[in-house]
Amino acid sequence: DEITVTVLPEPNNEPVASAGEDFEVTIAHDGDNDTDSASFSLTGVATDADNEVQELDTLTYLWTDSDDTELCSTLECDVSENGADTYTYTFTATDPYGATNLDEITVTVLPEPNDDPTISFSDTDESLIVTHELGYDGEPGGCEVVTLSACDAHDTDEEDALTYSWSADNGFSASSGNECTIDASFCEGEYTVTVTVTDP
Repeated sequence: DEITVTVLPEPNNEPVASAGEDFEVTIAHDGDNDTDSASFSLTGVATDADNEVQELDTLTYLWTDSDDTELCSTLECDVSENGADTYTYTFTATDPYGATNLDEITVTVLPEPNDDPTISFSDTDESLIVTHELGYDGEPGGCEVVTLSACDAHDTDEEDALTYSWSADNGFSASSGNECTIDASFCEGEYTVTVTVTDP
């Protein structure tokens, strides 16, 4: 008489992986237009039904980016990206039997916020008219060096170093760099002066 014994494979449940909810992060304003990096953390969660009664299956983890570049082999992964864009990451959990499960998360990196600077002249009346009187020298007409000031320019982004460019309808044109004042020569007459304040 014969008997047949069939040995069935060891039962195994595949793990369940969760990469978390999609989220947004904003590039921090730092006063430097050339920097555009954002750092953030990804946190995965993985469970295995085979571990409900006793911790039997030791899971391994892997975070990869959209190029399949391996980033981390831990539940939590610190990431740094350059540039405002949408980035996708994949979290994979694997049990000792090779069963895997994966989940994706999308992180939207928003551009660095920036406020425009504001400008008002420091020695003007409400109509923005500045009057300078030529000193008496016994000759009609003449010219005078006038100090133009835009030191009341303000930027709510306190890290920003402002630069100043000047022009007038007498042909004067110059930049004072980060200095908020500049000396310019004006002869007898009426002139319109324009100052442009620029942040980084």
